[in-house]
Amino acid sequence: MALILEIEHLSGVCFASLGPDSEAPDWPIQPDRVFSALVAAWAARGGDPRERAALTWLEAQAPPLIDAVDAAPRTAPSVFVPPNDPRARLTKNIETILGAHGRQPRRFPAVAALDRAGGLITRMIWSDVAAAEAPLHALDAIARDAAYIGHSTSLTRCRFLMGKAEAGARVARRWVYPGRMNRLEQDFIAHRRPSPGEPVLAKPSRSEPVRPFFSGDWLVLAIEEPEPGHRTFNPDLRAAPQLAKLIRDVLMTGYRDIGLTPPALISGHTLEGAPTADPHLAILPLANVGYAHSDAALHGFALAPPRGVNLLEVSDFKRALAAVAPYDKETRSRRLTLAGARLSAAVGDGERLVLRFGGDGAALRSLDPARYMGPASTWATATPMVLERHLKAESPHDRQGEVEALIARACAHIGLPKPAQFES
Repeated sequence: MALILEIEHLSGVCFASLGPDSEAPDWPIQPDRVFSALVAAWAARGGDPRERAALTWLEAQAPPLIDAVDAAPRTAPSVFVPPNDPRARLTKNIETILGAHGRQPRRFPAVAALDRAGGLITRMIWSDVAAAEAPLHALDAIARDAAYIGHSTSLTRCRFLMGKAEAGARVARRWVYPGRMNRLEQDFIAHRRPSPGEPVLAKPSRSEPVRPFFSGDWLVLAIEEPEPGHRTFNPDLRAAPQLAKLIRDVLMTGYRDIGLTPPALISGHTLEGAPTADPHLAILPLANVGYAHSDAALHGFALAPPRGVNLLEVSDFKRALAAVAPYDKETRSRRLTLAGARLSAAVGDGERLVLRFGGDGAALRSLDPARYMGPASTWATATPMVLERHLKAESPHDRQGEVEALIARACAHIGLPKPAQFES
């Protein structure tokens, strides 16, 4: 899912310039200007502390993408306006009384929608934001009171909502930074014109934000305790790769059961059988590791789709899952059972393994996706890592270098920085 701010310029025209002395319009309208408008709306609403917390949450997010309709600069004549300098107000008032006019020529840069019927609409998109994480209600309340963005004549209708990211959205030119809220408040108190936000990906002191390769909408399959009368089965963490492959095979069986060919999103292969070049589903083991008293018990698996995909919004996947994981009314969950020769071949033990999705959720910390999604500078694995190809080097020293190069390549492939140091 994505957090989306939808902005409609009600007159079909947006008055906003790139800077105080610029005659070029600011289009698409930039997120830092929008953030300032939201802060102004928050203050006009009374400065609710909960809404302030929502804005500080927003300023800490990565720069949004922008999806804006096509617009063209609108020609407009020069107009004569009083100067904004407070020191000129007394002179201006005297000149007005005496009949003189101390007004300065000025043009108001503007753009108008090329398609007037469709309106002048901008959407700012924060990808992979979980609905439970975003303070949606507070942000939407503020947005609905943002009467204009840019010049005061640019009347707007704004709203926050959760939705799907639009294909073709462009990167913002400017965004804010943690602490921007405080800076705007200080500028207001000091009667200063606020400075613009920061250029996106252009300031060397701020590293480029890393966008997650995988969606935050994980589907967690928890391993159920065995039912009475069935042999106890505690899968070893080292069996996770074989079990993950078995889960993938069962999901593909679900597609065939409903008369469909498994898509590349699930199989990782094209219809011709070649490996797909597109991002596809990952099946991740969730285990009790990383703590002083961890026992490495395997507690379940996560189905992690690529960025921008929510499996429960893919109708064919829901049908395929229902075909292999019947709904259990008592637990209010779906139960996917792994059994038979394929299970024995994978782990060499056990009568069956039941994976449960849904219901009242899992209380185990090991099954909480948030534990695995936080930012970090160090990465470690508790399971063997499968390299993308066989090693070619012969000497141990050369093989180690080849392994590190392949790991670095794998990290870059999913959008992570290349590792600076390896330890084993």
